[in-house]
Amino acid sequence: METTVKKKMPKLAKVAIWIGSVIVGLFVIFIVAAIITAIVSPPVNKDKVSAVDETTVQAVDTAKADAEKAEQTRADEASKLAEEAKVKAEAEKAVAEKAAADEASAKAAEDAKAKEAEAAAAEKAAEVDYGQQVYDAWLESRGVTSSTELLMANPENIQGYLVSAESPSPGTVVFTAQVTKGEVTKAELEQGAMAVLQLVGFDDETLDRVEIKTADSLVRGVANRHDSLLLNLG
Repeated sequence: METTVKKKMPKLAKVAIWIGSVIVGLFVIFIVAAIITAIVSPPVNKDKVSAVDETTVQAVDTAKADAEKAEQTRADEASKLAEEAKVKAEAEKAVAEKAAADEASAKAAEDAKAKEAEAAAAEKAAEVDYGQQVYDAWLESRGVTSSTELLMANPENIQGYLVSAESPSPGTVVFTAQVTKGEVTKAELEQGAMAVLQLVGFDDETLDRVEIKTADSLVRGVANRHDSLLLNLG
């Protein structure tokens, strides 16, 4: 009797075969699923995809253009602000320079005016000094130190009332008599002026005119060198 002996397959080999069967089965399932999906799914619209791509490109271009425009706008505004600042600075500089020039011009005018005033004051002082010189020369010619001495000697002589003298212009001296209108006549003042001119004019040939006025300046007597024959001969 023939005995058949079956060799048992190792357990590990069985497991390997089982895993391989599962993998093959899954692969078959994936292939079948892909075929079914391809059959069921609608075909891809290439034109639509192209349109979507074009829209996307346009959107990107638009965004880029907007960004460039915004950047240019900012640059223009910055340039405008810089130009305005420059113009403002130049205007302020011009105003400051004009103010400085005006100030310098005003100062120059003030300095010139001050110099003119100084010159006029000096000239006036010289004229006053000349008048005082003539006054002192007149007192010396009378042999007195003040008009009061003459007044005490003869109250009727107008020369006793002469208290001061000034020179408003070269060659002219104006005496002031301490009398007022009503206390003296023009003729008396003219006689007194001629007496002073004759007394001082011999030594001072620059003295051409002598005036005597009252304290209120309402009466005035005048004597001129050319009116005195005696002075002309001298």
